[in-house]
Parts: sequence; structure tokens; C-alpha cells
Amino acid sequence: MSDASEPSGPPAGPDRSGPLVMQELRGLGVSEGVAIGRAVCLETREQDVYRFPLPEGQVEEELARFRRATERALVEVDELRCRVGSDLGAELAGIFEVHGLLLRDRFFLDRIEGRIREEHVNAEWAVWETAAELRGRFASLQQSASRDHTDDMRDIARHLIRALQGVSHHELSEIGGDVVLIADDLTPSDAVRFGRQGVVGFAIESGGRTSHTTIIAHSLNIPLVTGLPGITQLAAHEDPVILDGTTGVVVLHPTAEVLDEYERRQRDYDQRTLLLLATRELKAATRDGVPVQLMANIDLVEEVDEARRYGAQGIGLYRSEFLYIERSPDLPSEDDHYALYRRLVEEMAPHPVVIRTYDLGGRKLAREVMDTREENPVLGLRGLRLTLARPQIFRIQLRGLFRAGC
Repeated sequence: MSDASEPSGPPAGPDRSGPLVMQELRGLGVSEGVAIGRAVCLETREQDVYRFPLPEGQVEEELARFRRATERALVEVDELRCRVGSDLGAELAGIFEVHGLLLRDRFFLDRIEGRIREEHVNAEWAVWETAAELRGRFASLQQSASRDHTDDMRDIARHLIRALQGVSHHELSEIGGDVVLIADDLTPSDAVRFGRQGVVGFAIESGGRTSHTTIIAHSLNIPLVTGLPGITQLAAHEDPVILDGTTGVVVLHPTAEVLDEYERRQRDYDQRTLLLLATRELKAATRDGVPVQLMANIDLVEEVDEARRYGAQGIGLYRSEFLYIERSPDLPSEDDHYALYRRLVEEMAPHPVVIRTYDLGGRKLAREVMDTREENPVLGLRGLRLTLARPQIFRIQLRGLFRAGC
């Protein structure tokens, strides 16, 4: 972010002086499928937030302006939460429930108001600086689930700044045709909004397999490739682009031959999906007639819907350690365990659900929360050895499991 005295100019963008040459980029495919369309580029990190000093007499007026903007942002987030809950379910709506809680959190709001009052600065600057400070704290944590909260804080800052400036959301619904969104970053609310506006694929510089944005893209069945540093400088609006969320390949300015190849892959992928869905009700058996029960292994509760869609006859393994990682640095309570396991059981009924008790060996969480300080925790105190060594924590999980199974 630039300060008021030195505003930054627009990004240089790709060089268009010569003939356009096909470029193939390789990233991390985190939501499978093939998308073919025109690029729409969105750079969020280049948004300028300026610092303006305020005369003493304008501080109270600026505080009132900030409070009005907070109320508008709350209305926007609550409406988004309701839409997501209706379209995608309560689990994903919970992401935006967290956003609403942050917008009501007095610690967060008081820090912003304190900056306005003490530094005599405009509300936009105070919001961005406070959010940046908290994002830095999240980013310093080792757990991936904690680092993912940096997206939530960035999202909240944008909601507040848009409300302060009266800026509307980006709207892609009027562009028409198939749009592949290319961005340096994409927050969960952006993913939901753009996913409902005709976007057929996401290509972003940052992100990972367990981010909220990835979960939403997967739930919307939108191909997503992450880990593409610099792609926003290589692409421009209206560029033809191909995105393969299965292999992690993005092609800019494809040749006719390459376009034909990926159109074939897209047809094959769609046809394979339809064929698989058409057979999901068939009984699974070996050639000599031995019945086989096909079940799904999952890490996230959001994957239950996908398992049911493809006809899984239960959850063969739910890895419960993700619940601990998601809650860190706090440990999940008995009610946390019960609510999650009960949801798994109810949504997969009448099929069985197998839940593995936590295995946190080799993770920073095991060292810090469980106090297992070993030179090689992967081979040491983990699995059942860890649970038996920490019986008070193990009993909480077992009580939640017993309650859910009753």
C-alpha cells in the first residue's frame, strides 16, 4: 500500500508490442475440471489506500463516518451469509458468520477507532493498517488453518473500505460469455460472488488446498489453479485462456491445436462425470460376484456432499486431526466434537461413518499444544501413543464420539 505522498501507478502489465505467443504456466490444481474462456484480470494488492491527516475538529466526524460504514458492511456480510447458506449450506455460510463476528468485535473496532483518534488519520487508512497488523499475526502462525484467516481479515478490510468509499462490488454478470478470473488473490466472498456471475474458472497467484477459497471453488464445481506467481502481469483482459484444474496447467493465448486438444479434454471430463453419476446407484461387486462397499475418505466436513453426490456408501475414514488444526491454538471442546461427528452421521445415514481419533505427530500443533517436544515427532509420540499419554484430551474426543453415535 502506498502513502498519500507517493501514490503508486497502475501495474505495467504484459508487453503487447510484438506478436502474442502461447504461454503455458504450471501451478497447483486444487479444484478439478477444464475451463476455457476469456480472461478478466483482478489485482487486489494494487488498490491504493491513502493516509490523510485530519484536523482535530474532524476526528469525531470521522469516527461517526467509520461507524456508519461498519453498519453498512455488516448488512452486506449478513446478506452474503444468507445467500451462501441457501446455496451452499451452513458450513460455508459459517465463513461469513466469522466475518460478521469480526465486524462486531470491539477489540478490532476499538483498535481502528483508536488509530483514527490518536493518529488523526482517515478511516480507510486506519482500517487497512489495523487489518494488516492482524494479518501479520495470523501469517506468522505455522498452522495452515490459522494462516488461512489472513484471507478473512483482508476480506473484512475490503468490505469496510468499500463501505467508506461507496464503491460497489465488481460485477461480471454483464460481460457475457465464459470468464476465467485471473487474480493475485481471491477472498472467500469474492469466490462466492464471482462464482455466481458466470465465472468458469479461477487462476490465482496465492492459495492452497485447504484455504476457504479452494473449498468454495470445489463446492461450486469451478476449476481452480493456485500457485501462479506473476500471472496477473502476464495476462490482460480479454486474453484467451485455458485452465486445467486437474493438472494445474494454465495456457495463455493457446494455438488452435492446443485449443482443440483442451476442448476435447473438457468434453471427455464432462462425459466421464456424467457416466460416473449414471452408475452411482449400481451395486459394486467384483467380477466373481463378491460385493464391495465403496466409501469416501475425507478431511473436511464439506466433502460429505461430494461423497453423497457420487454415491459413496459411507465415510471410510474421517481424519479428525483437521478439527484440532482448525481450532488451534484452542483445543476442540466435547460439544465441538459432538456437533461435527453428529453432522457426519446424520448426513451419511443410513450409511456408516468411520472416524479416526486424532493423529497429530510431526505437526507444530502436537509440539506446542500437546507439549510433545521430540527431535523426531514423526516416529515418536504420535497416534495411539500420543492419545494414551494425554488421556484428558483423548477422553473429550471419546465422549463426543459416544454422544454422536447414540
